[in-house]
Amino acid sequence: MTETGIIFSAIGQEYIELALRSISSIRLHDDTPITLFTCHSNESLKFEGVRNVKEFNLYDLYKDFFDSNYENVNHLLSRKLKVNSALLCDYEKVLYIDADTIVKSTLSDFFEFDDSNTFFLTQQPILQYETVPGELRSRPVRFSNPVYAKAYNSGVFGVYASNETDKFLNSWLEMLNHRQSANGDVSLWKKYSDQEALHKILGLQKFLCNFKVLDCEIWNATDAIWAQLLKKNKFEKIKILHSKLTSYMNLNHPLISDVPSAFVKDFPGYI
Repeated sequence: MTETGIIFSAIGQEYIELALRSISSIRLHDDTPITLFTCHSNESLKFEGVRNVKEFNLYDLYKDFFDSNYENVNHLLSRKLKVNSALLCDYEKVLYIDADTIVKSTLSDFFEFDDSNTFFLTQQPILQYETVPGELRSRPVRFSNPVYAKAYNSGVFGVYASNETDKFLNSWLEMLNHRQSANGDVSLWKKYSDQEALHKILGLQKFLCNFKVLDCEIWNATDAIWAQLLKKNKFEKIKILHSKLTSYMNLNHPLISDVPSAFVKDFPGYI
């Protein structure tokens, strides 16, 4: 088993391309081993231009899902693939990162945390929405108090291998499997995300393993907090930017100004 590594999971060409772009951003900073977990039947898929990335294809495991012809099969499978990737990877210490990200600096710090913690999470910003005059939809305008409540974002998480973390990950996966098979109707799982399942497991088995909460302003900065971090001169300290809007950003020096203004106006606190 390799000591340390980073994993991604991606289903569908769009997310595979996003993952490869994020991997390219990591390669600007270090050569940590990376595995990309996919689920596709296209044997000709190549990862040209991205060095030192290994593919782990779980198509055979989920072939029945693809044969079901359910319209959101890729979205559904991505939830299971994320958790399965952490269980199946060959790393003792592993950092999982969603595909729609850009990495701004080395992630080596993650592998140096105290071994007394075996599962790592980041918090989810809680936003308040208000209707903006002249617009039909509401817009996030400020953060709730406290800024980060006890909600977690599963787009970035880490695992130090142990019997406890294996049990925790299997419980998380089982929660998804149970919801998926309810009444034999896969559509019932449509609104049940890996994040919701994670919160459910934390509520039921919060002491199953020791977990550490990482600072989301550094390790999982979603676009909801970009403007706030920019105003506080903390944007440069971010390690992982998390948003589909990162696809507009320059990998070498990502900036909010790279994002089209039509999207930027929705960042709370930007104006």
